[in-house]
Amino acid sequence: MNGCLFFLKNPQIWKLQNPMAIEDIVRLVVEALQKSNIGNVSVSPSTPTPSSQSPPVDENPQVILQRKRKQNNEAAARYRKRQKEAKEKAESELRDLERQNTKLRQAATEIETQISLLKQRMLMEDMEENKSVPILEEPNENQRNSNQAQQV
Repeated sequence: MNGCLFFLKNPQIWKLQNPMAIEDIVRLVVEALQKSNIGNVSVSPSTPTPSSQSPPVDENPQVILQRKRKQNNEAAARYRKRQKEAKEKAESELRDLERQNTKLRQAATEIETQISLLKQRMLMEDMEENKSVPILEEPNENQRNSNQAQQV
């Protein structure tokens, strides 16, 4: 509550017409906590943090901002690293799938060639068998008419 009183007692905070930057807000909050002697009381965050990461309450606003920027830079670096790894993994999978696709296409082409060769071989065998046995064909309509004309 003492921190809230600080804001109420300092009208310059309320008279600001331009939005404040986060750095200014952090600085004002830190100053309020220091002036109201609430600095000795630690406020627990919604998610617990290890004690090694909890900052001292009486830190300078510039130190807080530097620490936050450092944390942000580290988080951004981790994010970029994860993104890069995911991209490399996807590219590797793509190369593997393209290689597999090429192999499958080659196999399909070889099979089609074998099928074509087998068809040709079967046709050749059929033709050889048909040469030894003469096939008598019935004359078509034109041939019958010409044969009848010759007999007359």
